[in-house]
Amino acid sequence: MDEQGKPVDLGPGNGATFRDNKDQLWVLVRKSSDIANEAGSKFGRSTLGGIGDFLGITTEKTTVGDVTAHEMGHALYLMQIGAKGHFDEDVSNASALRLENAARKAQDPNARTRIVH
Repeated sequence: MDEQGKPVDLGPGNGATFRDNKDQLWVLVRKSSDIANEAGSKFGRSTLGGIGDFLGITTEKTTVGDVTAHEMGHALYLMQIGAKGHFDEDVSNASALRLENAARKAQDPNARTRIVH
């Protein structure tokens, strides 16, 4: 929901982070029952590395914690640059992957990590 209580469309994504026209920072994450499993999603096929993942042949699962950590990585970057700072998508994506991968490793030290946003 946005500040007026209207639903926000996340499209195929599990989360989103952005500043609105009032420079408010928003972090949105789908409820856990709606999180797409990586095995059947574009996320899993293109980001965990390896031909099996590219083809969608993987047993990896996305948790609401993984998605939240990822989106908080974007939020951390946006807070670091401030409301008027120059946005660099590559740096934001790297921040998101770092925090998401740290969360994955905290849950399971042997967990695979994402290498592509």
